Amino acid sequence: MSGHRHLQVKVKEAKGIPAADSNGKSDPYVVLTINAQKKKTKIIEKTLEPKWYEDFRFDIDDSKPSVLRLEVFDHDKFSKDDSLGHFELNLKTAQIPIGQWTPFTRNLIH
Repeated sequence: MSGHRHLQVKVKEAKGIPAADSNGKSDPYVVLTINAQKKKTKIIEKTLEPKWYEDFRFDIDDSKPSVLRLEVFDHDKFSKDDSLGHFELNLKTAQIPIGQWTPFTRNLIH
């Protein structure tokens, strides 16, 4: 069965973010992508344990492969933002129950 569905993603928090700034902290934010759709959390300044609690909605086309990628960055004012790690979830093989909230806790790949 193919069709269009929606995926609701809640980015809650992170722990143990690497320090990327000279003050021993980071200014982390998360970029979420699925196919051509891209969303971003707010930046939480000067922390290694950010709490976002932000919701995002993506349109999913069942006829296309869909991989949810979350990448954590450190925001820098005067240079390119640093990647702190990422996580990918293949929605076809993840066996997520339709219509239910499914919590995921994952370590980032550096």
